[in-house]
Amino acid sequence: MKLITISALILCAIAYLEADASSDVLRLEGGFEYRSDEESRDILGDQVCFYPEGRSASLVPRDKADQRLVWFCFRNTADAKQMLQVPASPSTGACGIRGRAQVEVADYWVYRGEGDGNDLAILKVVISASSGEAIACQK
Repeated sequence: MKLITISALILCAIAYLEADASSDVLRLEGGFEYRSDEESRDILGDQVCFYPEGRSASLVPRDKADQRLVWFCFRNTADAKQMLQVPASPSTGACGIRGRAQVEVADYWVYRGEGDGNDLAILKVVISASSGEAIACQK
């Protein structure tokens, strides 16, 4: 009986995720950021995040009533680090790296929950990217 209940819950969760996902490929411009400090890692985990700007932000598939800042992290973290040339460890005294990029993403998933969660997408292509600059640690 418990197995049937768990299976039903899993199927409902999958249906929910698919309903909130967009398979469209989006070409976006903005900033990327990878934070390596302990506080950021506790909140975000090991994720490279992207902040679309200008017209790009309006391309992200969100409800018109959703007034949150448009940002998301890449599901394929290892690929994103490599493609955006994020170093394995930050430079001395730095707590991460940030830069600017034009990217293509797919399988955008909107986080609709409350609390510590974020939208996700798969980084497909980096069209252009600046060299990352160190993010100073907050004191």
